[in-house]
Amino acid sequence: MSPTAVANATDVRDLLLTSLVPSQTNRRFQRNEDADRQMLESIKVRGVIQPIVARPKGDLYEIVCGHRRFEFSGKAGRKTIPAVVRELTDLEALELQNIENLHREDLDIFDRALAAQDLVEAYRTAGEKNAIAKACEKLQFKDRTFYNLISLTKLCEAAQSRVREGTLPMSLAYEVAREPVLGQARILKYIQDEEKSWRTPSVRQVKEFIQ
Repeated sequence: MSPTAVANATDVRDLLLTSLVPSQTNRRFQRNEDADRQMLESIKVRGVIQPIVARPKGDLYEIVCGHRRFEFSGKAGRKTIPAVVRELTDLEALELQNIENLHREDLDIFDRALAAQDLVEAYRTAGEKNAIAKACEKLQFKDRTFYNLISLTKLCEAAQSRVREGTLPMSLAYEVAREPVLGQARILKYIQDEEKSWRTPSVRQVKEFIQ
């Protein structure tokens, strides 16, 4: 689901960059320098292809989706940016933000997990009885896939570093994340000890060790 799909193409208008303000609920994720460079060069040459989504905020407009496009439009020397302007509640705005983030191909897996958790918390705050089911339905995720994703928000920094380095398979990371943070170091040490023998333990072996 693309955030701009919520609006008809006829809703697009050009807004002055000076009339836009960032959203306070937009999470700052880790940046990919190559992706940022490509976006800047693209905007310099072709302008912004996909309109941002904004909502009225007093005399100005608050950016709901498209903060990077807004940022790089300024760096590219643009004065305006195409935008879909919608009247959105706080929940609707947060929902769109997190759906867009979860569909970004360049987003770090742990940032995706945080975006998914943010969406769940937004539904809980709104009084949704089964917030996780609601998020799965909205994102069209299978329950297991979604549970695995948000479990990564509980993964200790050492395990996160190993995942980013590619030395801890995601299948094992999910198992580690299910344990309390204090117990995760013990599991990581077991995995490392096994790797010293030139073998990475299986999910079954890790589960048996945890038990």
